[in-house]
Amino acid sequence: MRKDAGIGKAEADISIALHRQAAADLAQMARDWPHDLEIAELRVLALHRCGRTEEASEVCRLAILTARDAGIDDRPLRTLQQSILTGALPSRDPVTALPTSTESSRAPGTTGRSEIRSSP
Repeated sequence: MRKDAGIGKAEADISIALHRQAAADLAQMARDWPHDLEIAELRVLALHRCGRTEEASEVCRLAILTARDAGIDDRPLRTLQQSILTGALPSRDPVTALPTSTESSRAPGTTGRSEIRSSP
């Protein structure tokens, strides 16, 4: 999988509450691109949202070290880690999650998840 496509898919999966799938895909991407901080940040979010907070914190800690070693500003990662550790980051994103009820609850003109996934 190309990196940009994988990141886009992970973002889409996270936005529709497919956190476990995103975490699995991002774990593979992290093996392929171990120094990519965007992949690390998305992985931290996906892990946290599927209840793997300790692992999310560890991935974040390693990404902070990677950023520091590369001379990159690590403040966004430190903020993310602090939000996870203090419970300030919700484990679920209620704004972007798809409704779990019937088709009538969908926005007008939408057909469901497949439409969201195929968007550019």
